[in-house]
Amino acid sequence: MDVDFYALERKVQDRFADATRSIGVPTPILREPPAERATYAWAAGAAFTFAGLVLCVLRGFGSLDSAVALAPLAHLGAYAALLALSTYCVLRAAARRALADARPYQPGLYLFPAGVFDARSDPLRVFRHPELRAIDVAGTVIRVRAEGAAFEIRVPDASTADQVRAALESGRQQLEHAQRTANQREQAMLDPLVDSGFSSPFSPQVRLFRQEPMWAKLALPIALVLGVLLGGATWKLRNTLSERRLYIAATARDDVAAYRQYLARGGKRADVPQILLPRAELRLAVKEGTVEALERFSDEHPGTAIAAEVDIARNAAVQKELDEAKAVGTVSALRAMKAKRSRYPFVAPAVDREIVALYKDALKRFSEGKSPATVSLFERLLGYSKESGPAVHVEFVRRMPESVDAADGQVKRSGYYMGKQSIPSQYFQGDYAEKREQALWEKIAKALEEPFSRDMIDVLPKELVTEPKTDAGPAIVIDYAPEMAGGFMSPKPRGVFVGVGMTFKATITIPGDPTPPLEVKSQQWRAPNPLILQREGTTVADVYESMAKDGFDKFEKSFLPILTGKP
Repeated sequence: MDVDFYALERKVQDRFADATRSIGVPTPILREPPAERATYAWAAGAAFTFAGLVLCVLRGFGSLDSAVALAPLAHLGAYAALLALSTYCVLRAAARRALADARPYQPGLYLFPAGVFDARSDPLRVFRHPELRAIDVAGTVIRVRAEGAAFEIRVPDASTADQVRAALESGRQQLEHAQRTANQREQAMLDPLVDSGFSSPFSPQVRLFRQEPMWAKLALPIALVLGVLLGGATWKLRNTLSERRLYIAATARDDVAAYRQYLARGGKRADVPQILLPRAELRLAVKEGTVEALERFSDEHPGTAIAAEVDIARNAAVQKELDEAKAVGTVSALRAMKAKRSRYPFVAPAVDREIVALYKDALKRFSEGKSPATVSLFERLLGYSKESGPAVHVEFVRRMPESVDAADGQVKRSGYYMGKQSIPSQYFQGDYAEKREQALWEKIAKALEEPFSRDMIDVLPKELVTEPKTDAGPAIVIDYAPEMAGGFMSPKPRGVFVGVGMTFKATITIPGDPTPPLEVKSQQWRAPNPLILQREGTTVADVYESMAKDGFDKFEKSFLPILTGKP
């Protein structure tokens, strides 16, 4: 039967409490302490839920690769729930321990002479001998069966088990005798819940009562409140420490990906988007090694906090390009650099200084061994080139004086006229003249291109004009004409020929030059040499080509030294 200990009279409560501590009579035949399984279960539940909380807190902690490196607000609820549950389990385990410690009697499973007294929990369960059905001994285990219950109690050895069984059997006989004789005092000697009839006038009369702490009664609301408070604090502390870990990891890697991951995970430190990330991206732009990459970076990061660093890096890249242009050593490379990077104020002055130096060096190299007049001419020509461009025109003015028509008529009237091949004018026009002019142009171009690069002096393809141009830029104008006279008849080889005098006037003009244009004149008269036709494969054209060539050769010897400074 169930017995509420706290409903018993005080003197019976004291008897039972003393009996469980082996004070007074009856003394327990055997006691088995309570297993406290429920207490351990609550403690295990607290440990399990706390471990779950730790796992939740550590998940993604400080990891740049985790989406929950900074726990979202939803995790706060999970932290609060786990902490509340863990707290509740701890309170329940502590409450059970406190209740056990507060009991007036010592908890346990007791074998008294009167029967089995299960005092492991409230209320007490009492099975006296009339209710016991069997008492068996199996080695060191005593099995007691009662109405609706069964108990197993272990003892140190088999002999002790036999003694316990014998003591229970003896108690049964004594209890039956005491009950038959209605001897209450004898029953009290066997049963701790029977009043012995003796009461000291000094004994307290007030019943003992349960002493359950208030916190044990309020375990659930306490757990809920602590869960909310501690959950919030845990969430806040966890994210604070995780953010610090994220920042350390990002700064340790110090690259664009790490800083972007930090921001993607919810990092809020202002120096990352304003300084550290732009600086890492700037390093990548610098690594590309182009001004365009740095300009693109600057355009994509207006108002960045590292503007000074960007300017330094961009200007360094521009300076590198400028140095490369200087290393090329040409005016065109420098001018291209100036046009390309005109937005940088330091480029134009540097390029201009370098171009001036190139022109000075070129003129200095050219001037060695040249006449003062030649040096002066090219100094003015280079000055114009530096400001207005390197193009130099070569113009041929090919004239046919009246003497040419007269010579053609004279030849046609001659008895030695051999047909069209004898007409002299044809050999100073068309392809014949073009070949001579082209050969002279090539010599002029070579004379100027050897000492000067084409971006300083660029001799343009020759032009055939009727009159010199006046506004086309620097020009070399070669005005020439073949004068014809005389009549030379050759019987063998048969033919009629005229003498040719080649007259040349070359003028070098520079627009805006206050110095009078340089002029070079040349004249050459040659009589025909019909004997040329005696050579195999020659024609009348070769006779006139010989005279024309002599005229051009004499002109070249007078004019080309002006350009080359060589005799």
